[in-house]
Amino acid sequence: MAEVDFKTALPTGGLAGTLGALCGVGGGLVIIPALKQFSRLTVHQITATSLLSITIASSVGAASYIAQGQARVPEAGLIALSAIGTAGLGAKTAQKLPAASLTKILALTMLLAVPAVLLKMPTTSEEEEEEEEEEEEEVSHDAIKQQNNGSETVVAKDKDYSYYLGKSSPLSMSDVPVWFQKNIGYSVLGLFVGFSSSLLGIGGGIVMTTYMSVMTDMTQHEAVATSLVAMVPTGLSATFWHMRAGNVQTKAAMMIGGACALSMYGAATFIAPHVPEPTMRKIFAVVLGLASLRMLK
Repeated sequence: MAEVDFKTALPTGGLAGTLGALCGVGGGLVIIPALKQFSRLTVHQITATSLLSITIASSVGAASYIAQGQARVPEAGLIALSAIGTAGLGAKTAQKLPAASLTKILALTMLLAVPAVLLKMPTTSEEEEEEEEEEEEEVSHDAIKQQNNGSETVVAKDKDYSYYLGKSSPLSMSDVPVWFQKNIGYSVLGLFVGFSSSLLGIGGGIVMTTYMSVMTDMTQHEAVATSLVAMVPTGLSATFWHMRAGNVQTKAAMMIGGACALSMYGAATFIAPHVPEPTMRKIFAVVLGLASLRMLK
């Protein structure tokens, strides 16, 4: 069995991390084909190693997006809690059944979602939210100048916890029941995400981002950010089950995950915030279409 060397790990991780930050996919769509082509790892080892690499990188990308106030953390929590419950089932199924049929079904579903991703237009509320974000950024970076007895006083504006949790987070415990009823669909989504990520090794990111891009009021930036946040606990759970089965190649995962984390942080922090919403959707639609076609082969 050939070890995964730096010549394979670094470019694979770099490309996976960049696409992950811009599209909300963990990188498995890049890592899995690369390991199939350039290593002699078994299918189960490739799936497990990809998951650990994805989890390492997603934690870095998620932290960057949370700091920017783009992630909807409570919604990500609902997805992750459900996903953890089904991750073990997906890992056990992967040991017994070939994933080819499910892969093709998933790929066809995602391919059909491409037009919906492209045709979804920003709503008025989304546009207003983007304008508010720009104003908040100006205030937080430039501070507020007030005149006080003829001299200027700089007053920094602190960001409260709701900024880091996302726009739709409940503001008090009394708001939680109504919020949960409104967002229960994310829990249902998580059941499928946990199972499919363990079975296929794609981290669930492409499933989550597709759903949130098409079926929710999230902007593409929010869908990407929320997907990455949910992928961290989901990936940890799935990786645990694969480690118990002895399929994780830790050295390879660390090399790929490290390169992936660096590129994901760079893209999430310095590139994604400056990419317009329509462009983000087009990038995601192209990656989604290409990934779907490859999975159908």
